Amino acid sequence: MLKTKLIFTLIGLALVILLFRFGTTVAPKSKTETPVVTTIKAFDIHQFITEEKKHLSASQAVDLGKLENSVTRGDVNSQLVIANTRLAEFWKDSVKSFEPYVYYLSEAAKLDKSEKNLTFAAQLILHNLRTEEDEAKLTWKTEQAIALFEKAIELYPNNDDLKVGLGSCYIFGKGRVGGPEETMKGIQQLLSVVRRDSNNIDMFRGNMIKPLNVYKK
Repeated sequence: MLKTKLIFTLIGLALVILLFRFGTTVAPKSKTETPVVTTIKAFDIHQFITEEKKHLSASQAVDLGKLENSVTRGDVNSQLVIANTRLAEFWKDSVKSFEPYVYYLSEAAKLDKSEKNLTFAAQLILHNLRTEEDEAKLTWKTEQAIALFEKAIELYPNNDDLKVGLGSCYIFGKGRVGGPEETMKGIQQLLSVVRRDSNNIDMFRGNMIKPLNVYKK
């Protein structure tokens, strides 16, 4: 029941996003007006890390260099997991820079193929992107979280919590920078969880209508 209420809440928020972001709030413009197209520069995590390195102290630069060159011959995959985990800890604890932290954390989780680690990294990014105002960073974080949730779902296809997380990425991430179809993808993902229990359908229908009625004039 608690999970169902959470899903309905997320769906309600998604509908509000659709209403306020894509609803008609101003008079239609003249057909002769040329639409303004804005291009969002993609966020490059590697370039961002390069810029962040410029602000490190001498001792931090030395420590980082050792971590970046810590992979030697042998079981490279396991070494990469350890190296990426340590790099994530470095950027979190020593520099307190979120983007490099979650980047290396995500890379370690992908190599480790642990549902626990994949979910932790995905949920961490999802929580952060909800308040992200920079559209380039928002797009990057959303793509990272989606990739992590999808890999976790491959391992555990019947985990409803992972599907709710994936749907939330479309609602709070892609739905804010893309078209309404991105938000609808999130809603459909949440509905796939609700449909597993037919007893929730009537409740779902009622909750779908309420958010719309609240904002009707």
